[in-house]
Parts: sequence; C-alpha cells; structure tokens
Amino acid sequence: MKSNVQVSEKGAVTVETVIYFPITIGIVMVILYFGLFKLQESYFFFQVERAATQLAREAAYPGYDSFIDEEPLKNSKVDFDWESGPSKEQIKSYYAAYKGSASKIYRWGYDSKSSKRAADYQQALQKNSALFSIGRTEAYVKLDSSFLSKSVQAELRYVIATPGILKYLGLKDSLTIYSAAYQPVINSTDFVRNVDLAWDMGNFLLKKFHLDGKAQKLGETFDKVLGLELGADDYIVKPFEPKELVARVKAVLRRYEPKQEEDKNILKFGELEINLSNYSVLYHGKSLDFPPKEFELLSFLAQHPNRVFTREQLLDRIWGYEYVGDTRTVDVHVKRIREKLNSEDEWGIRTVWSVGYKFGQK
Repeated sequence: MKSNVQVSEKGAVTVETVIYFPITIGIVMVILYFGLFKLQESYFFFQVERAATQLAREAAYPGYDSFIDEEPLKNSKVDFDWESGPSKEQIKSYYAAYKGSASKIYRWGYDSKSSKRAADYQQALQKNSALFSIGRTEAYVKLDSSFLSKSVQAELRYVIATPGILKYLGLKDSLTIYSAAYQPVINSTDFVRNVDLAWDMGNFLLKKFHLDGKAQKLGETFDKVLGLELGADDYIVKPFEPKELVARVKAVLRRYEPKQEEDKNILKFGELEINLSNYSVLYHGKSLDFPPKEFELLSFLAQHPNRVFTREQLLDRIWGYEYVGDTRTVDVHVKRIREKLNSEDEWGIRTVWSVGYKFGQK
C-alpha cells in the first residue's frame, strides 16, 4: 500500500514538471526578449544622439573632425577625451582649417565635406548600432543647409521578427525600434563674428556712399518722434551742453502749471466749511462741535442746496426707515444747528412753511 502511494506522488511530480517547466521557460524567454529589446532601444537612442551631435559640431567648427576618429562612431565615446586634452597636432589642425576659409566660417554656399560626412555617419549608424544580429537596421542622416542656418537630423529604425511563441500572445509579426535626434549647427564664436561683420559692413557701405550723416540724422529724427509720442515734453540729442539742458528744463517748468483739484469732500458756503471726510465744521475759521446726527443732517442738506425736503424725508434719510420716533426730532436738530450758526449769514437752513427745510441763501 505504501509503495503505491510513493508511485502516485512521483507520477504527480512528473506531470507537474511536464506542465510547468515549458511555461517557466516561456516566461523566462519573454522577459529575456523584452529585456534585450529595451537594451537595444537605449543603445539606439545613444547612437543617434551621438551621431547628430558630432556631425553638428563638425559642420559648425571646421577642423573639429581632427579631434575624433576618422571613422565615425568607431568607439563608444561621445566626444574626444577631454581629460587628456587634444594634442598639439589636433589643435594645429583645428586652427588651420579656419585659416583663409571664409565660406566655411560664415556657412555660405554648399559644404561638400559636411555632406560627405553625413553619408559616412549614416553608414556608421547602419553598421555599428545593432547589438544583436536578429533584425534589420535602417539609418538616415541628413544635413539641412539654408542661407541662415544648418541642422542635422538623424534617424534609426530596427525591425525585429517576433518569436513564434510570442505570436500566441497577440503580438505582431515584427516589432520596430525607432529613435531620432535633431541638432542645430551652432558656433557661438561665429555668431558673434557674423553680427560684428554685418554691423561693420553696414557702416562701411554708409561711409562709402556718404550716407552715414543722413542715416544718423534719420535715426535721431526717429528717436525724437518716438520719445515725444511716448509722452516726453522735450528731447535733446547727445552730446549737449549743460547750459542748454538747464535752459530746456526751466522752459518745461514754466509751461507746467499744476492744477489744484478741489476736494470733493469739502463743501464751502461763504464762511461755512463742511468736511465730509472727517466730520468737521469750520465757521468763520473756528471749529464747531457737531454730534453725528446734527452733522449728517447739515451735510445732507448742504449737499443738495436749494432743494426742499419734508420732515418725513429727512427722518428716513438721516435716521432710517426703522426709526420709530416723531418728526419733531427733525425740528429739534434743526434748532440746535441754527443756535451754532449765525442766522444772519447768507447761507443756512431755511424753513419752507407747510413743507419742510432746505439749505440755501436768504
């Protein structure tokens, strides 16, 4: 009985091994396949960036190719060894390429050498970019030239056939790795030199044809008009005499008459001055004390001179609709105001019989 149990256990182990072993091997192969795929993709990105960068530098700096290997992308370095530095021969070769080569320095015309190097880089990418010989490599390197600028465009495409075991997972018959890089051809030294050359050339032509004086006057006129349109009161051109500057400043000051705007918060009626901002009243130059309601009543009537208000209207405006007092309150406050102000003055609170009150003249 015991031997039968042992035989059954061995058979179960054998069956499990037959089932799970191929699955395990398949999973390992899938992981390995995609790992190699990502490794190749990373290396493609490195290669295409390196090719675009090096070719852009060669096109921007005549003689730069002496710093690197004659065959592009021969080693894994992005640039030449900066730690040891370029040799004397490399430096001489670099500067010798600039000597007497204005067409290269200023990027005018067709650069046959850079175009040939673009073909060399394309061939090098095609040859040295694939880590594994399991696919098809397609490389493309182009140097775009125009009158004002140049740029390098590099592309890499790698097509790998999908293993049969992965097709059962729904993958396509082939997988494609694509990497691209773009680098402008920029030489900072040449850029500054080109700007200086354009400026010097312009000045030379102006002097050659005796137009420098007219150009200067035209520029000064433009500056004057622009300054005056932007709000300047006057314009003086350098160099100038200090006395002229002082005279112009004095002339502007004479034309300037500051306008004193009347304070809208101050009401003036003869010898009576009511300040709405600080609740103060000046009468014949003396300050009078007014309780809040008396001041509000006086200021309200003063803000509407010669307009008649009924007691009910004044009660609503000054005390509010919720006030439950009698209209006699208005009469009491008017009386107190009149006691502080001389009734003989031209302006004051006048009674309109059977109607109400107004602030007006006699």
